[in-house]
Amino acid sequence: GTPTSVMAQFYLGTRRYEALDIEGAAFCFERVNRLNSAWDIAHYDYGMALFRLQRFMEAERHFELALRLNPALVQATFMLGYTLLAKGNFGDGVEQMKQAIRQSPKELQFHWGYGYNLLRMNQWEEAIPVLKQALLIREADADIHASLGEALLFQGEVEGAKKHLDRSLQLNAKALPTLALRYICDLNSNATPETLQKIEKVLQQAIQAESVHSGQFWFYLGQIYRQRDKTREAFQSYRNAIHSGFSSELLFFGLSETAEQLGKKLDAQLYRDEYERLQSLRSQIPLLAQHVLRVKDDTDAHLALARAYRSFQFRQKAMTEYYRYLQLIPTDSKVLEERKAYFQQVHEALRHSAPLSLLPKLL
Repeated sequence: GTPTSVMAQFYLGTRRYEALDIEGAAFCFERVNRLNSAWDIAHYDYGMALFRLQRFMEAERHFELALRLNPALVQATFMLGYTLLAKGNFGDGVEQMKQAIRQSPKELQFHWGYGYNLLRMNQWEEAIPVLKQALLIREADADIHASLGEALLFQGEVEGAKKHLDRSLQLNAKALPTLALRYICDLNSNATPETLQKIEKVLQQAIQAESVHSGQFWFYLGQIYRQRDKTREAFQSYRNAIHSGFSSELLFFGLSETAEQLGKKLDAQLYRDEYERLQSLRSQIPLLAQHVLRVKDDTDAHLALARAYRSFQFRQKAMTEYYRYLQLIPTDSKVLEERKAYFQQVHEALRHSAPLSLLPKLL
């Protein structure tokens, strides 16, 4: 028969969770909470199951209930932050994660989870010190070295990126995306034809593996094709990068150049216009960011900044500015739909990339 006691249901839920029967675990933990609503750990474990099921509104409520019963339950603080991120409230989500780190500065899971989420939101500069701290807690971790190498690479610190990507490959030589990132470090104008051919092959394999980096990999593949005078292949790779969600000035510059060489005059002009728009926009971002700090109720500036951050895939910053705008004008249906559509894109990118090792265990 079905166990009815609180502890029997709790242990059954734990076993089901560990066996990856998350629906079954949630059913058990829900019964535990009905039988005993004043147990902090039961609320936390139920929140974990709900989070895994992507029932984020309910998960948030149970993490908050756990913290109301036990404010020192730091795992609930961290997971509340993670849940707020998943819901699109990046400002408060990041603050909760940072609070968990302040409460438990030697907890690897918190540094690793926070750093990884910063990385996936393309906050490379902010991710670097967090991931470095994670490595101080556990150096022999291939995933953390790979993440730090990626952040350093896209922040322009190529030598540091090589060091951490090499260490990651020492620990896990089969990680194809890590190998592709390491080869990108060697991609420059002096690369030999043999080197370019080798990098091309690895990037193609990494793209076929449906890596979270596919957009970047398509872009770099386009760069290789241009160096090898394969104009048509370069043009198509750049277009594939856009379809994979990647955007940068260099991408649109490459598109305009290759479109011109292929005789696509109209396309070349459109891509050149976008290249120039992004260049201008990048110079405006610091001014807009300073302005909204001084004039917090300037709705036009918040919306302009959200869209500017979005153009450069600064996901956390874009979502934060959308959030601030809608706090001031919550009835703007057009912007609500715009934010919702963008959040769905961001959430898909985060959901498909996040390893389960980021999540704390049940209590």
